[in-house]
Amino acid sequence: MTKDDEFDQVDEYGTSEDDENMPTCSKANILYNMHRYEDAIVIFDQVIKLNPMIIDAYVGKSNSQLQLGMSTDAKASLEEALKLEPDDASANANMGTVLLSMSEFDEALKYFERGVELNPFSYHAHIGRADALFMMKRYDMALKYYDMAEKLNDTMPDAYIGKGDICKIFQQYHEAIKHYTKVISIDPHVAEGYTGLADVMLRIDKLPDAVKNYDFAIREEPENIYAHTGKATALMMMGEFEKSLISINKAIALDPNMANTQTDKGNILVCLDRYEEALVYFDTSISLNSKNPLAYVGKAAALIDLKRFDDASKCIDIALELDTNCNEARMLDVHLRKKSRE
Repeated sequence: MTKDDEFDQVDEYGTSEDDENMPTCSKANILYNMHRYEDAIVIFDQVIKLNPMIIDAYVGKSNSQLQLGMSTDAKASLEEALKLEPDDASANANMGTVLLSMSEFDEALKYFERGVELNPFSYHAHIGRADALFMMKRYDMALKYYDMAEKLNDTMPDAYIGKGDICKIFQQYHEAIKHYTKVISIDPHVAEGYTGLADVMLRIDKLPDAVKNYDFAIREEPENIYAHTGKATALMMMGEFEKSLISINKAIALDPNMANTQTDKGNILVCLDRYEEALVYFDTSISLNSKNPLAYVGKAAALIDLKRFDDASKCIDIALELDTNCNEARMLDVHLRKKSRE
């Protein structure tokens, strides 16, 4: 749930603005807020070259690097900042954000907690701590800290996104809808509000509303793979298979290396009776992630329709080896037995 404005913005100090050509953190921050991250890094580097003791330059540089997906470089920049000032609250909280992006949840939590200790009023640190706990599936604690973050600043959407996500996990859909609606009321340009609301609509079988909200999310973030995939799922459940195929193709075009989207396309093609084509996408999904039982279930379904019962049985067996509680595999196994006796 990290967004540009969640970072603790760096403050200007240590450089003179007498010369309009002098590189300063303020100028770099302006570029950062304009999403010109490469240009911001250039200015931060110039500031560091002029005065390597300015901690804000390292923090700002790290923020820009993280926005460009350069997590390792962002971490290195913050390590330099923390060498200069180990007790800088912003540097500690931002290190937590970087580690969170690297899925190092335990370490991220330590830095967020240190950030809160150094600055109990840091919204960024409180939200980061809650996000880390959420990723660690410690939902009760995460909810507690989302509540604390909300008390610090109830005009930011992040706490409501987190609370909505937790309510969704526990199937508290009425509460989840309230939180996601709050997100949208605070900032109608935050895609997570719409995707969260769409997910709930999907689960309570309000499929047209799900499609509408996925579309709102796509309007705000055209490259939001999750929204395209969710829309494809909703359309498939509505029997709109051709439209569903268009949506999943958009998701795959954004990232062809996501195994789940390949599985989803295979399932849609099965619905369209295009079984041989479906097998290609199930095999691609398995090559990307051989541990996903649903890819084998989908492949087995296509194989059953092609009357390749032995091959289908092998796929079902693999799915059950990966997840002995996979209901989809068990139901398909029953279906296979019936079909093979016909």
